[in-house]
Amino acid sequence: MKCKLALVAKEVIISHNTGVPSAINIMEGIQASGFPLLLQEISLLTVWAKDQGDADEFAGLMKVTVGNIELVKEQMTIAFNGKDVARNVATFQGLVLPGPGNLDFLCEFPGTSVTCTVIVSAVGKVESKTA
Repeated sequence: MKCKLALVAKEVIISHNTGVPSAINIMEGIQASGFPLLLQEISLLTVWAKDQGDADEFAGLMKVTVGNIELVKEQMTIAFNGKDVARNVATFQGLVLPGPGNLDFLCEFPGTSVTCTVIVSAVGKVESKTA
């Protein structure tokens, strides 16, 4: 099994009619004016391809970290259901970032892993000038 796509977005919607995912507001970086920072909703979309001879289901682990601080650790299962490609959408509500750094979404399975990183930075204060 190998990862064909991994992205983080504010929201991922799966079409009821076609089953096709749409990523809304893909996140490469977050600029915050202060910490801790509450992310009300953030989603990780991964698309996996099955190699010839692979099992139909894989059990693994998903971790979300900022620097060396672990925010989330969950079991994750990818089920191909007889198909060659499988998708997974993990949605997190109320994720609190304690400070700036790399927000890493890591998916680990036997023999493969993928990390999707969103860079979280602090924005300096803007000073107003008076005449």
